[in-house]
Amino acid sequence: VEFADWFSEPTWKRQALLPGRNSRPGKYRWLVFLDKCGLGTRWVERLKRQGHEVDTVTAGPGYQQPGEGTFIVNPARASDYINLFAALQTGRRHPGRIVHFWGVTGEEKKEQEGSENAEAAIESFEKAQELGFYSVLYLVKAMTQPVGPGKITTRGNEITVVTDQMQAVANEEVLSPGKATVLGIIKVIPQEHPGVRCRAIDLELPPRDTPQPRQEWQMEELVEHLYREIAGEET
Repeated sequence: VEFADWFSEPTWKRQALLPGRNSRPGKYRWLVFLDKCGLGTRWVERLKRQGHEVDTVTAGPGYQQPGEGTFIVNPARASDYINLFAALQTGRRHPGRIVHFWGVTGEEKKEQEGSENAEAAIESFEKAQELGFYSVLYLVKAMTQPVGPGKITTRGNEITVVTDQMQAVANEEVLSPGKATVLGIIKVIPQEHPGVRCRAIDLELPPRDTPQPRQEWQMEELVEHLYREIAGEET
């Protein structure tokens, strides 16, 4: 075997977005972890227009429930996720679909990771783990914790993790490699919990300097593509 054959590199091939996957019409209860760039908020609005029920989670200092269907959790505190799912269970609001947008950080993340300051780079990496790897880990642990003797809750059977600037698809630079650790855990989760399906979607937000009308159009197009890809419905 030639030495050059020991290694491999992922490559990508462009293709048109596939039609919706959902062959069974129906509405689901969704749990959506909202990013600070507004993409998740737009996506939730799109879901609600189609009649889906949605609960949302934002990152904050500690667990709170400021309103009906809205929650705040500390990304790095496992107990907050347990409290979140306890509240959902109590209110009979257990989600059928979960979408995690906390890996969408926009150009702010790019600027941080481009810093020459080693301490800033380490802090940026650790923050990416809190919002990505550990957040998904704590989420799944809370979702699948025992709710009775020998009984595990796995009704939230699909988790979609959305990130930006993580993978090079069109020869662009990989801007946030610290986010890539989440790929490992979403491969392991279905092996540990066969009732839970996982997948990752990486994307690129419109640049900040894009003229406002065009930026708005690009965001709406992105939301529509995500809706078709995740919710699996044609409209």
